[in-house]
Amino acid sequence: MTESLQNILKTILIKQDLVELQGLSSSSKALLISLFLNKEINPNKEKLPIIVVCESFDMAEILLKDIFFFFGEEGVHFFPFWDVLPYDNFSPHKALVSQRFQTLDALLNKKARILITTPNALMQCFIPRTDFLKNTLRLTNEFRGSPDEIGKKLLSSGYIKVDVVEEMGEFS
Repeated sequence: MTESLQNILKTILIKQDLVELQGLSSSSKALLISLFLNKEINPNKEKLPIIVVCESFDMAEILLKDIFFFFGEEGVHFFPFWDVLPYDNFSPHKALVSQRFQTLDALLNKKARILITTPNALMQCFIPRTDFLKNTLRLTNEFRGSPDEIGKKLLSSGYIKVDVVEEMGEFS
């Protein structure tokens, strides 16, 4: 990376004002975002996530794939919008619910470095932080508890008990 590019990026990070960059095309946006997380440019110990709001779902998907190329997948999260309207008679797709919860968990645990989303996703309601944390269950090899305790926790979190697990949101 050239010294002049490093200086420009450091200046952007130091400024407290909103910075607007124009004229970036295709994957240059992803390259710029990944450069902001470079240790030479941003040596801060506490790393806040970079949040990118794309104008559409399609633009967000393209940017996400480009960022995976330049930065890798670790720490990069996509926060999708619900695929239903507020008063529809059916629930959002389980994969979207799972992805939103994984992204919220990564943000709460400071594991998200880059967050890609859309205005639609940001305008939709979020579960309160206390409720989210209360319904989070972390299972490790040091977990001490009975299967009945785990089952009760899963039921209270909205999982469905079935004989054979076939999709997300079920347990047996």
